Amino acid sequence: MGQSFGKIKKVIERLLVIPVSSAPAERSFSTMKRIKTYLRTSMSTTRLHNLALISIERELSFELIQDLTKIVDEFTKLKNRRIQFTK
Repeated sequence: MGQSFGKIKKVIERLLVIPVSSAPAERSFSTMKRIKTYLRTSMSTTRLHNLALISIERELSFELIQDLTKIVDEFTKLKNRRIQFTK
């Protein structure tokens, strides 16, 4: 009887990790279709990936766009962009 409970436990664990729906995956593929149109076929993979992430995570990207000071602050921390003139 102990072995059967172990097997039932494994079956239940496997059932719990199966996704309920495939909506997120389908949404990602339809987003890629909208982004990668005929005119944009020469787009680099990195840019396509970044555009897809922005489109898929539109709620988060909308929040970031509302408060641009966070983005500007992060950008300024990355590198000193001031031109150094020599005398």
